[in-house]
Amino acid sequence: MLITWNVRGLGLDTKRFGVRDFCQLNKFDIICLQETKLNTVTESILKSLGGNLFDWSFVPSEGSSGGIMIGWNSSSWKKLQEKVDNYVLTVVLQSKKNNFKWTLSSVYGPHCNKERLMFWQELKDIKNTFSGPWIVVGDFNVTSNSSERKGKSNYRREMEEFNDIINELELIDSPLHGRKFTWSNKRRSPSMARLDRVFFNSDWEDFFPFSKQQGLSSQLSDHAPISFDFGDNQCYVKKFRFEKIWLRSDDFLYKVPVWWRCAPSSVSAAKNIVGKLRFMRKCIKQ
Repeated sequence: MLITWNVRGLGLDTKRFGVRDFCQLNKFDIICLQETKLNTVTESILKSLGGNLFDWSFVPSEGSSGGIMIGWNSSSWKKLQEKVDNYVLTVVLQSKKNNFKWTLSSVYGPHCNKERLMFWQELKDIKNTFSGPWIVVGDFNVTSNSSERKGKSNYRREMEEFNDIINELELIDSPLHGRKFTWSNKRRSPSMARLDRVFFNSDWEDFFPFSKQQGLSSQLSDHAPISFDFGDNQCYVKKFRFEKIWLRSDDFLYKVPVWWRCAPSSVSAAKNIVGKLRFMRKCIKQ
């Protein structure tokens, strides 16, 4: 099981011990941390987070801004490759149990629109560099629609860009269980937003169709940690292929528009199309 969490700094021993205890309590064997605010990551810092059980990759912060870390239980996983960018840290992991190989990207998205374009390009480059199952987790610092914010909501352009890049990267945005928002400024009349999330591609879904992200609670940060459960069993689902022979069925052309109308809808146009296509695929398979 994986955790992604904007921890808002790991400079204090007490903070690192708190994060370590939280992860051990929930038995996470992959840990993705953002905004570590560590411009130097020493061996003692790594051990304070995962002891001798975890290996780590990291992007140092620039001063007190940013910083990304990915840790994995070395008894279960081994790192095959690594790619370090300004806003994204990517590792290719392989299971020591069954040799399953997949790509994990942990992100800390910028606030500035100009820098955000660089961030989007880094994700595009990763998609073009690695193949197979891919998960993208972290703090994107942007929401996909207005319902994911409470408070200031004048972010239409940023939301449109975000949805466009999700669509271009062919990522699946699964529901977040347990909570609606992942960040709060914790004021009397708080601003809240869903800035943190987990995406995965169709190759991942083929292997783990029952993956689930769950919002957790902790007082250690103003961002909520998110757990990502791969599902009970790894199973490979044969990829969907359209068969011309279906067109010869008497009621196929009649059922298609009915299925389309019955598919769940979304506020986001991009999510609406992707959701309807996924619903159609399930109906056709049945």
